[in-house]
Amino acid sequence: MSEAGASAEIPTRSEVYLSCSEWNGGGTPTWICAPGERQYTLDTENRRLMAFFDPQGNQLSYQQWLTVWEPAYFLGGPTYGSFSSGYQSSRVVENQVDALLTQKFPLSLDDLVLAMAWKIGDPIDRQGSQVGSIRYKGNWPATLITRGYYGTWDFSQSIPWLAANMAVIRQQLLGANPQYLFNLRLQGRGFGKVHKLAVQFFVTNGADPIYDKYAHLGALAIDQNLPPGSTVRNYRPVQTWQHYQAFRQLLKSIGLQPQETMFISRADDRALWVYGHFFSRCDTAKMRKAARSAVQRPPTGPAGTMTFAIY
Repeated sequence: MSEAGASAEIPTRSEVYLSCSEWNGGGTPTWICAPGERQYTLDTENRRLMAFFDPQGNQLSYQQWLTVWEPAYFLGGPTYGSFSSGYQSSRVVENQVDALLTQKFPLSLDDLVLAMAWKIGDPIDRQGSQVGSIRYKGNWPATLITRGYYGTWDFSQSIPWLAANMAVIRQQLLGANPQYLFNLRLQGRGFGKVHKLAVQFFVTNGADPIYDKYAHLGALAIDQNLPPGSTVRNYRPVQTWQHYQAFRQLLKSIGLQPQETMFISRADDRALWVYGHFFSRCDTAKMRKAARSAVQRPPTGPAGTMTFAIY
């Protein structure tokens, strides 16, 4: 990591004025600093500072960040550290996903089969889908059952139900009830809030951004001026509609760019997802448990003294 990326300290706005003398021009204002000083992008609406980094911790402009990180999303693109080809997608798959996002009529059963396979990842044979059409693993289109994080995910009831009711769902989401789908209880196993928001992403043509852990971690890292390898603060997975609204505001505040109907562009979406793999979250529950344990059973030191671990 370079010296420029080593510190996560965020200067105050007055400190920036003292050390950085002018704007660089362009659409997103950036302070131009003296050699060796960090360059921050200023969110003029909220008067906040944020920074983007490459895998080595060198600071980048937003456009440089996009150029570095988006190509790693695709098979054949660069891989960094533990982010290998197993995480990457084919351009054939992405082209069909992009086409689905521009569709102005209700999603069909086949559309949902593709959308959910893309979101889950495992049902698609990505290596076998680099030329021609998309190839699925096993018998996903027929069974709609796949491997999940904690066992088997069974969407054999939920996806057909969504397809059969898509006209109503679309009307609700594009009308006065945007949290309609989020609050639905779907049959089967594994169709949780993240998957519902993925469907909403497609139904709204990207106006409601897709959500997952990695996008959230990446956005928080940018917001907190952290280089890759850092632990982000204040991560809490989306569990309520209010949490999702806060995530939307976070994306807006870090300066990612919209694209036609989409809340953020597909290029930003892909780069952010890759970026988020290089950050960890602070597990506050484990820290509290460890702290309570240290208080309840403090270790003893030599000669009958007592020592305490600080967490």
